[in-house]
Amino acid sequence: MDSNTQKKVLIFSRYIPPIYSGAGLQAIKHAEILNQNALPTEILTIRTNIAQAKSEKDQLGESRVNEIFYRKTLSRVDEIILSLKICQWLYNNRKNYDLYVFFGMGTIIYFPIFLLKILLKKKIVLRATLVGTDDLESISGEKLGMIKIRIILLADYYMAISKHIYQITQKTLKKYKTKMRAILIHNPVDYNFYSPINSKTKKKELREKYKLSDDHFVLITVGFFSERKKIDQIIKTCKELKSYKSNLKVLMLCKSSSDSFSENNNEYIEHCHNLVKEYELSSSVEFFDQGNVRDMLRASDIFLFASSQEGCPNALLEAKSTGLPVYAFQRDWLSSDIIENKIDGFILHNDDTKAMAELIIDTTSEHSFISENAKTQIKNGYDTTQVYKGYIDILSNNIN
Repeated sequence: MDSNTQKKVLIFSRYIPPIYSGAGLQAIKHAEILNQNALPTEILTIRTNIAQAKSEKDQLGESRVNEIFYRKTLSRVDEIILSLKICQWLYNNRKNYDLYVFFGMGTIIYFPIFLLKILLKKKIVLRATLVGTDDLESISGEKLGMIKIRIILLADYYMAISKHIYQITQKTLKKYKTKMRAILIHNPVDYNFYSPINSKTKKKELREKYKLSDDHFVLITVGFFSERKKIDQIIKTCKELKSYKSNLKVLMLCKSSSDSFSENNNEYIEHCHNLVKEYELSSSVEFFDQGNVRDMLRASDIFLFASSQEGCPNALLEAKSTGLPVYAFQRDWLSSDIIENKIDGFILHNDDTKAMAELIIDTTSEHSFISENAKTQIKNGYDTTQVYKGYIDILSNNIN
């Protein structure tokens, strides 16, 4: 660590487990990696009740979590009050941290950015989590977007989690001629944990756990049960695939509710269940609100992803790490560092569900080649060392 030995990091994430949040999970991973490498790191989060705080303890490892308690925000005024409470906490603890990292954008971080940078002269990193929501290009197009951008540009670094986000960030930073710099730090994947299961006996036992036989062709998808994830498109693909694979089984690991998700998705969930019935897929498709992600990936044959908005999806990366051939519909967020078509996964360049089914059938013989490349790519590009190195570069100002 050299000159950075005494430095201390604070990571802010509005939601962390037990609340379902991809950004929250990544915040915890970052903190764990930095602490394991002797870079002291703590987390700051928002809680709406004491029960949440107590139920999280077993999920957060050794990382210290600081909590601000506030009721669930229902209005812009609530958001502003919460933002001021965060400012109060940051000011009271201003001597404890050298680097402040915010996971995700939103109304509640603008006052803290102003406080930390203008008044306290602290080093700030902002991390984008979702293309189309909190990347600089999208924020600039929002109401009061130019004001938000000017506040955001007060920060020192913008952490991109994919090549696509990094490129559009660089474009925006060049446009505004700002001193803010972009850094690419991929979501870390624990390759040793999300590893393939090489024993045929153990895989058979695992499949039996989910009532799957050796003869079944098992497709899996993982993601929050929302319209953004395009679960209906996956169901429609399965309808087409069933005509080729009568032994098709589909594992839908789709969490249906979370405090981090404010929209009412009940109508969409009902729509998807009705599609399963309409397409006579009830015997093939099974929905899981929660489950063991690693076991379910290991028990499957392919992974299918259709989400319209992402940053760098954890589930897709974990599927690749376990050696699953990954299929995805082309999206703006889907850059080559996530999937390189026909090298470490497959991308269909349209939304035709029949064409996707045909692609799955036509590329079955390539699965072994794709699987090996996918595992290598995750191991080389998404390991934990690139996270630690990125933070050291930030603390050392070693970024052009």
